[in-house]
Amino acid sequence: MAEQPRTWQLVERRALVADLVRTQAVLQARSDQLQQIFASRWYRLARFSWRLRRGTLFGKASPPRMAGEESFAQPLDGNGAQSPSEGGGADVAVLLLGERSPQPEAAIESLLEQSLAPGEVLLGNPDEMSAERQLDRLGARFLGTRICAVQQDEALSRSERLRELAELAEARWVAPLEPTLLYERDHLRELVACTHYAGAEVIGFPAPSRGDFHCYVEAVPPHSALAARHLVAERGWPRDEAAMREWFAQGVRIYAGAPPGRATMS
Repeated sequence: MAEQPRTWQLVERRALVADLVRTQAVLQARSDQLQQIFASRWYRLARFSWRLRRGTLFGKASPPRMAGEESFAQPLDGNGAQSPSEGGGADVAVLLLGERSPQPEAAIESLLEQSLAPGEVLLGNPDEMSAERQLDRLGARFLGTRICAVQQDEALSRSERLRELAELAEARWVAPLEPTLLYERDHLRELVACTHYAGAEVIGFPAPSRGDFHCYVEAVPPHSALAARHLVAERGWPRDEAAMREWFAQGVRIYAGAPPGRATMS
């Protein structure tokens, strides 16, 4: 009779060992899947953006946004450090698409030199090889700025991709930058200054060949303009001045400020 309990004990132990082996195999498979996810570039970008937004990467917290809160756009002093905004400033998000070009980081370089720090920077499909370095440099330069890298469907049009980025932005204004252009140091500052007195939904600089500064116009070059976030989130972004004139014909108010200089091809 003593043999029967011992036999059952052996059966139970073998069943338990078999269960443990199966559990270990499942856990190992899940671990391999997690390692693949952790090794992916989009996980690293997402984690980097989250750390920037939480303020844990560079030691300066980004305060939560509240309705009616003052702008996060802050000027930079001569040493590149942030200083309190002079008289406040418009809430602005920079939208930048990753494009294949001879110098894909041209707009990043001029953005880093801006005399006014944007409240947000949203990068759509940044270049795989330089994305983390770009995020690192932007985060170190613009402490407290919300910086996000967004994966987008490359089959979408440029206008649709900018519309998606505008939907993700939290700022009142968005400034789509052209990846192949170099911008003047005071580009954002001059645009933001116009938002304080121009009752318009699109604010930009006229083409260098025209002298119609500080007045309402039918169109401005899209590469030199900012617009109300809700407008871009609904419509996308016009490809040229002719397309922007269609906005004007539909009742959108457009204002031309005095440019600090002209954007030049890189």
